[in-house]
Amino acid sequence: YVVEVKFVNSGGEIVTVNDEKTLKTIACNLGMVGVIVELTLQYERPYFSQFSVQFVKLGDLFPVNGAAINNTGYSMEHFREAICGENSFYNQFMWWPTTDEVAVTSQRKTYDSTNWRFYPEEHEKNSMI
Repeated sequence: YVVEVKFVNSGGEIVTVNDEKTLKTIACNLGMVGVIVELTLQYERPYFSQFSVQFVKLGDLFPVNGAAINNTGYSMEHFREAICGENSFYNQFMWWPTTDEVAVTSQRKTYDSTNWRFYPEEHEKNSMI
């Protein structure tokens, strides 16, 4: 992440910016702000992506009038914690009109390298050709 930018403006002055709002503006400056001479980046340590798939009843995932159908105990808190999960950075919801279930895929950040594999594996690459 960019946390600070130094640039030379049209008046030849060196300007330093480190507030979030201005950094967002500079991100899409298309060269109009001046010549960027220095960037300060915040490092995020590398992580693994843990992929999971769940099948959830449509009525449990999207409760009617704030209460889950069939009293399964699903709530918005459950949705955030159990379905999306902590450190979740990408979720997909797939529903087909002929079913009453939603396929929920989640990708979570993890630093545990004990149970990971490359995707696709060699035998899977050959079947894609």
